[in-house]
Amino acid sequence: MMNKMLKDIVLYTSGGTDPFTGYATTGSPITSSSSASVVLPFYPPYARLMVFIPLMIGTITFVVGSPLGLTGFAVTISSPTTFHLIYTGNQTVLVYTVGSWRVTQQTIIAYYNIFMNGVYVSWSVASGSTVSAYIHFEFEAPED
Repeated sequence: MMNKMLKDIVLYTSGGTDPFTGYATTGSPITSSSSASVVLPFYPPYARLMVFIPLMIGTITFVVGSPLGLTGFAVTISSPTTFHLIYTGNQTVLVYTVGSWRVTQQTIIAYYNIFMNGVYVSWSVASGSTVSAYIHFEFEAPED
């Protein structure tokens, strides 16, 4: 029997205290468009992209997809929030939360496995926008 474990990869931090880990981080707020990705040598049976936005001025749009170039799913944010894109083995769910992980909205999306072989996330901000963000990718993997 093969043991599995959850791994977390930080894709972006704006500095300050990361709300997911509770640790101090370095970085700067998002003020321009960019992207980050993780390529895995397998299809994760469980994966979650977590985006924490504690402070913002303006708007930001995230496009999330596979690093294999498959069609992405877009999320536009205009006020501080936290959202998760979760793949559970048979569906992908978009979940918005506030406070102590209280779910405010949950939607099953049409993309079966948006995290095939990893994740690709890009973001673009409206002119003059400043967004404090912490982006993590968590996935189930075989133990090393």
